[in-house]
Amino acid sequence: MNLRRESRPLRVGHRGAPALAPENTIQSLVAAMDRGVDLVEMDVIADRDGLRLAHGAASLTSESPPLEEALELVRAREVGAILDLKSRGIESGVVALLRARGLVDRVVVASFHAPSLRAVKKLEPGPVMVEDAKIAWPAKLAIGADGMGNSLEHVRKIMGQSMESLIHHFKLVTEGFAVPAGQVYSVVESPRGELGYHLVSDGGTRPLRVHVREPSFVNLQTMPAMSEGGMVADVIAAVASIDPVMGGVDR
Repeated sequence: MNLRRESRPLRVGHRGAPALAPENTIQSLVAAMDRGVDLVEMDVIADRDGLRLAHGAASLTSESPPLEEALELVRAREVGAILDLKSRGIESGVVALLRARGLVDRVVVASFHAPSLRAVKKLEPGPVMVEDAKIAWPAKLAIGADGMGNSLEHVRKIMGQSMESLIHHFKLVTEGFAVPAGQVYSVVESPRGELGYHLVSDGGTRPLRVHVREPSFVNLQTMPAMSEGGMVADVIAAVASIDPVMGGVDR
């Protein structure tokens, strides 16, 4: 699936359009699609009725649709999708539904559970790096002594045999690539809450403005409510309960 948009940033509807309709519902997905998103992000869990859209068992409602219904909507509206697998052991069922509807090339599968991603990759191998050579380093991933990294054989080829790749790599590192003018806010679901980046581009190779929505900084705002009127010893428990990453707070 080509995720590049030449004239504007990519638009993703996180759980549909939760500001307009309950998240992870058909109404929310339709609202996001009506506003021109390129992809809709959906949380997928397993319950006794099969695969459904919900962040977790506690958020399941009568409006939580089956995954099949949501995928039919994605296919009919010709948009892409991101499926965030919240339950384990559902990988084969998800891949089967994608194959049946011809959506393998239009869906990105995500999960915080690494074995789930490995299971999906085994069932349906696909690219793990952007395929556009103009914005990707000339690299081939391999597992080395330091874990996941660049193949040493490929590095030797670039350095010793391919002058074009070496020049391209140098220009990407020193200059970067031009990003169309515009702005984007993109989020991921980090362990401590929503981690978001707001970037503004003026069409150059460096962002004009970057703002980080760091969940630990937001969570620290609860400290007065948890600590005022208590004992000094209770502050330790209060801080530990939100487990902030102070490096993120500084950012």
